[in-house]
Order: sequence, then C-alpha cells, then structure tokens
Amino acid sequence: MSPAVHVLDVVLLPSPELSATTAGQSRSLAGRMRQIGNPSHFALGSDFPAGDAAVCAPHVSLFMFVATDADLPAVVAALHDVASGVPPLDAVGARYGHNPHGAPELYFERSAAWFDLQRLVVPAFEPIRRGRLREADPAGTPLSAVLADDGPRWAARRRQLLAYGYDEITDEVDDLFHPHITLAWPERAEPRVELGPLGRADGVRATFDRLAVCGMSAWGTCTTLVGAATTAGRCAAEHGARPGT
Repeated sequence: MSPAVHVLDVVLLPSPELSATTAGQSRSLAGRMRQIGNPSHFALGSDFPAGDAAVCAPHVSLFMFVATDADLPAVVAALHDVASGVPPLDAVGARYGHNPHGAPELYFERSAAWFDLQRLVVPAFEPIRRGRLREADPAGTPLSAVLADDGPRWAARRRQLLAYGYDEITDEVDDLFHPHITLAWPERAEPRVELGPLGRADGVRATFDRLAVCGMSAWGTCTTLVGAATTAGRCAAEHGARPGT
C-alpha cells in the first residue's frame, strides 16, 4: 500500500488581532457574496465545510509541497531550523484585490524581508517532497495540465513546478511571489464582490512572528497544524492542532 500523501503549506500565521480582523472581513465578504449569487466556499475563522470541524485559518503562504507521514519529523525539524534563523517580519498592507479566480485577497507590500524568508524556506522544505507534485493548485487546476501546456501562458509556472514543485516563487528568473491573505473563494470568477467596504489596505500594519506548517484543504485553506515555531528560535509545542489555536 502506498503511503498517504499530505499537501502541506509553510506559512506565516498572523497575530490574534490581524486574525480576528481578517476573519471578520471574510465573514462579511461571504455574506455579500451570497447576496450577489456567487457564494464563497469558506469563511476564515469558521469550520471548513467538509464537516470535519477543521477551522480555516488566516495565513500567508510561503511554500506548498507534499509529504508522507514518515516525512513529518523532517518537516518539523526544518520548521524549527528556519524559524531559529529569522527575525519577526514587519508587513504593510498594499491593497485589497481579486486573484484571477475572483477570490478577494489582502496583499502586502513586497519587501526584501518577504523574499529573504522565502529564500530560506524553499531549500529547507523542497528536498522533503523528493520530486513529488501536488495534484492540483488551490483553484483545483490539475498541475499535470500546467506541465503539459508548452505555450507561453504558463511558462513561468511550469518552470517553477519542475524546479520546486511550487509556482509562486520569486527567484533569479521569474517574479511570482506576492504575499497575501486569501479572504474568501467564490464558486465562479464572476460576478466579483465589491471590495470597497473593506477600506484601505495601507492602514494594515502587522508583525508576523509565527512560522508554521499546516495541512491544506481545498481552495488553499489551512485547516490543521503540523507544527509552529516563533521566529528567533522560540519554538511552540504545537502539533496536530488547529492553526490559530
């Protein structure tokens, strides 16, 4: 029998204050998305709709990969190694916007600190996947289809999937990393919910000091906590819990 494969996400978890703010925004968006006939698949801070009582946690994704149960000790060790060598990350909101699938997101200003952190995360975790590829991206697009398309549309994604198994990285060739918190995910790309009621994103100031590895569910949600560590070496003894608890 083949070992079970888990889809994992290396993330920064926001402070309790930002978690509460984004969860409230998510619930408000979900309500307005229902009103326009394009409901969200989830709301942050609420149970994932599959019925397993897993809560959808606000997070900023840094690197997604697959691993087996046997890999989890190495995953947690890599998490602690990375966290011990990085300071807390100060972030500034840049804008609220829709991703290509119509999902509302809070984007942060891109800075050297974000890129430096991802440059540490990728080589620490990428070897653990041992060439395995996730079946689909958060939108449900099969990654095999991205790899099979040799046209220019997905050229950067295809190259990064082949190199890293993840396709939202800023490296020496392509610039694909845009740090953000996904607030909701609609059933369809249109109609798109109005984002004006969220206010100005440049008023968001946050310090991220909690690096984690989470198990992923559909639409890019993080629903279980594999491990977490505070940056600068203060490790949290959390395993198998819900993120954000």
